[in-house]
Amino acid sequence: MQPEDRARIHHILDAAEAVLRWIEHKSGKEFANDDLLIAATSYEIQIIGEAARNLSEEFTNGNPQLPWHKIIGMRHRIVHDYYVVDAQILWTVATTHIPPLVDELRKAVPRRGAKDKKVNRKKR
Repeated sequence: MQPEDRARIHHILDAAEAVLRWIEHKSGKEFANDDLLIAATSYEIQIIGEAARNLSEEFTNGNPQLPWHKIIGMRHRIVHDYYVVDAQILWTVATTHIPPLVDELRKAVPRRGAKDKKVNRKKR
């Protein structure tokens, strides 16, 4: 695995795990009524998509069980069609698609050690 891939996978995991922490005790209705949480979740999904977009072809081809085109497409949709992304779509991504993404990436990349921490984004 290329070193850049390892860093990007950790960025994806950091963003995804942040979303999962934030929504852990929320209902869909609570989520839909929390503009700050919607904005934060949207931002982290953009990070996930951007990091995925920059992964090497070697890594993405080696992990075909993950829907890379959909992950990247969601990022593009949020960035370019921000005015039509609704809370229900974000909620579905956060509750249905992010948990298996985290599970698969944890299998593909060992948890970070002290060496890897310097390339990761700050904890939220």
